[in-house]
Amino acid sequence: MLTYKFDGRKGLTKLMLLLMCLLLVNEVFALPPLPSQFYGSVIINGIKAPIGTNISAYDLDNVLCGFTTTNEKGKYILSCKGDSFDSEIDEGAKPGEKIRLHINNIVANMSKDSEWKSGSFDEIDINIDNVGKSRINASPVANNSYLYLYYAFLILSIVIFIIIITIRRARKI
Repeated sequence: MLTYKFDGRKGLTKLMLLLMCLLLVNEVFALPPLPSQFYGSVIINGIKAPIGTNISAYDLDNVLCGFTTTNEKGKYILSCKGDSFDSEIDEGAKPGEKIRLHINNIVANMSKDSEWKSGSFDEIDINIDNVGKSRINASPVANNSYLYLYYAFLILSIVIFIIIITIRRARKI
């Protein structure tokens, strides 16, 4: 027969650790789907786009699902996030939804239709023509994502919990 003797400090530590694990498991199920990746060439007025050109992706509901800047002349790679099914807010694209790519906030001509699929990696060349020089260096589109702040807070909480446990154990010695 198995019995468990409750030791006050150790029992409290184990209980806290179990609760932290349960909170993490709950968050694992709430993660959004893997993003859809797009890459290819970027041409503006017949020439390769300069480094720093803004590329953005929008779903059919006009929700910004991805943003990047070119870090190599005439090339881009972009992640387009998907919509989380656990939320009523539209944060990104849904499976099978068409994606529109923009160059410096101008709708781009695309070499083929794009379709959002979780975890996909699709080559689509994009271009715009007859654009004045002032429109080439348009300002970037804001991408307000607080997911990174949430994870930073979660990691910081775990680190503080570990420090508290370590200090308590050191006092016992």
